[in-house]
Amino acid sequence: MRTPLNAVIGFTQLLRLHGGHDEQRLSQYSEHILQAGQHLLHWSTTFSTFSRSRKAG
Repeated sequence: MRTPLNAVIGFTQLLRLHGGHDEQRLSQYSEHILQAGQHLLHWSTTFSTFSRSRKAG
């Protein structure tokens, strides 16, 4: 989970530093943030589901 979270943090920092200078670059950054966030959400949901199933079992 750390890698996608680091990607979200890193690209967000880049947006803050360089936002508004290049629309294409901004679009690419936002795509990376979206992908990393979705990846993190997937693993978080998977971990949560696994934890609940282990408690029930």
